[in-house]
Amino acid sequence: MDTYALDQAIQFETIGDGRYRLPTNETWWNFDSAFGGWAAAAACAAVRQHPEARGELASLNAVFPDALGPGQVEVHVERLRQRARTDFWRVSFFHEKAPDTLAFS
Repeated sequence: MDTYALDQAIQFETIGDGRYRLPTNETWWNFDSAFGGWAAAAACAAVRQHPEARGELASLNAVFPDALGPGQVEVHVERLRQRARTDFWRVSFFHEKAPDTLAFS
């Protein structure tokens, strides 16, 4: 199976239960931060990697309160609700330079 550049750019390091570390990558950069598409792809991959993930992703709603600048981001994944056939997840990115400031959700 081929490994694509985007797949390589969203390889997570597991640092806890539902918590991952991911370097931002200048290949997926706009003027001063990571492209929103990169962040959305990373969020989807984080849900898929979670041990409680099941089924296919159906939709994504994203909020970008801050730029995803250079360095590492910490990714938190939590399932908010589980239904019979549908789960609802929250994925939050926090930048290493401002660990208490939400950068993507």
